[in-house]
Amino acid sequence: MKLYEKYSEGGYHSSIASTFNVDFDAYETIVLSRLRGAGCRNNTLLCDSRMVTASLDGAFRLPRYAGRLYSVSGAQGERAGGVFHPKLLIQLGRQKGRLLIGSANLTASGIAGNLEIVSELRATAEPSGEREILRQAFDYLLRHLDHGDPTVEAQLEFMRRRTPWLSETEPALGAVSLADKTLAAFLASGADETIADRFVGLVHEPIHRLIIISPYWDEQLAALQHLTSAWKPAEVSVLVDKEVTAFPPLPPAL
Repeated sequence: MKLYEKYSEGGYHSSIASTFNVDFDAYETIVLSRLRGAGCRNNTLLCDSRMVTASLDGAFRLPRYAGRLYSVSGAQGERAGGVFHPKLLIQLGRQKGRLLIGSANLTASGIAGNLEIVSELRATAEPSGEREILRQAFDYLLRHLDHGDPTVEAQLEFMRRRTPWLSETEPALGAVSLADKTLAAFLASGADETIADRFVGLVHEPIHRLIIISPYWDEQLAALQHLTSAWKPAEVSVLVDKEVTAFPPLPPAL
């Protein structure tokens, strides 16, 4: 998948894109131009509030079309000291919708430079597990939008009027079955259980080999040890950038 090419698909009237770091010039030049060119003209950008400030303070070029061709909401980290980190794109049309979810920030390197992982989920106006997950993701982003901004509220009303099937959809609760009979779940922060615990709880078969890819690790490798303790795989493979020696050693056993 060439991520930047996905924004040119037609059949959608609205989008909500979330990101941690934001390069307004990259969003406007690569993403927004393709969205609008494909007829998706009701667009909202949701970013970590501190990274919006950093971008406006000179980290990237200043936005040219914010407030005119799209709106910007700054989201707060859900816990003190936390950050808003999801990278989602929801697109809505009268008869269909889709969700892109992955690791790419809305920066030039994230969209078209880095090696990123992105998955796509498509839904139609017919009832399905895909629809339920799309609604769950939509509700998640809705919690973080600035509802005190009348522009954002007008955009949301536009979405609801032109996507009646979304309002008629119940959000997914846990794992749901997709059209290809696989199970999928949308796991986001804000629940009583952590994402890791809910992820572990969805796996009911023995794990023989655990493969993990991550650019960042906590210094004590607590997350890695949490998964290995829960599943007890016979083999663990960790993929790291061999040019960046940032993977911490395991702490000594107590």
